[in-house]
Amino acid sequence: MSRLTTQVLTVFSAMLISLLPEVAIASDPFPGIATGQEIPGTRVSGAPGQSQSAFENSAPALAHTCPAGSGRGAGVDLNFTTTQSDDVRYYYCVKTWSDPETGEAAERAREQAARDGVQGQAQTRANELGIQVCLPWEYTWRNGVTKASGGVCAMPNTPQTAAAAATADAAKAKATADAAKATADAKAAADAKAAADAAKAVADAAKATADAKAAADAAKATADAKAVADAAKAAVDAAKASSAQSNRPSAVPTVEDDGEEIEPEGSLQVKRQSDGRYLISVKTNLSLDDVRVVAIKKKFKAIRWNVTTDAGGRVVIRTKRALSGYTLTLTYENEVLDVFKVA
Repeated sequence: MSRLTTQVLTVFSAMLISLLPEVAIASDPFPGIATGQEIPGTRVSGAPGQSQSAFENSAPALAHTCPAGSGRGAGVDLNFTTTQSDDVRYYYCVKTWSDPETGEAAERAREQAARDGVQGQAQTRANELGIQVCLPWEYTWRNGVTKASGGVCAMPNTPQTAAAAATADAAKAKATADAAKATADAKAAADAKAAADAAKAVADAAKATADAKAAADAAKATADAKAVADAAKAAVDAAKASSAQSNRPSAVPTVEDDGEEIEPEGSLQVKRQSDGRYLISVKTNLSLDDVRVVAIKKKFKAIRWNVTTDAGGRVVIRTKRALSGYTLTLTYENEVLDVFKVA
């Protein structure tokens, strides 16, 4: 970059180098001045051509302070010349005060309250249905422009019984059956007749749940843990018998097809763990390939991760960086695959 270009960037990008401790001030100490603007009468300048270190140790710079509701900024006036002999370094104060009712801290608190409200709704529904429930939430700041959104999930506070699963819809019943199969694989198998009888009993129970009272009676009956375990074991045996039947050799058709190539695809998910760290989950159709994740946030430096997917096209990044408010972008060879906004 040429010095002339550097001059323009330096003149118009004065950098905040220190901020006074935040002080709660109810009324605006600098009316008529926008937040982020220079406060008149607070600038001190060095001599033309003075070095940065000499200016920082000069009496005006050492004595420079900023009043409550503002922070110190620094800049260099290069005078649009190619020589450093006329460069003038300076300190000044920038208004940082914001209205407690409309400032970022207040909006963040209201945003969290909105999220917590939906979290409570999700928890209530999860407890009613006995399954995980996820709901979306959204909050618009009082400026009418800034928006925050995301999703929350909740697990039921009490475990689901086999009879309660029978009262749910087909999807819930399938999930319960899969869980029962996974927990009962270690048990000894029963004979095929016992499996058929248990499957018929499960079907009769599911039909009976159309009547709410009958479903409640069935749920109470399943309090006998041994009976639930035996039914689950029998269901596993029936599934195994059915699988063995379906695995018998059969004629396999041969199809002439070269398939079609698909464009790179991918998705991002970001989740905050209980220890404060974040998990960035990347899922793509790129096996053992290099992808990039970049996080950006206004007034903060960008963060970049260059990672390689596994054979299944996935990779998970665990980071201690506080990603709240950042927007993450997943790219492959300069092509954007997905964008995720962290609440």
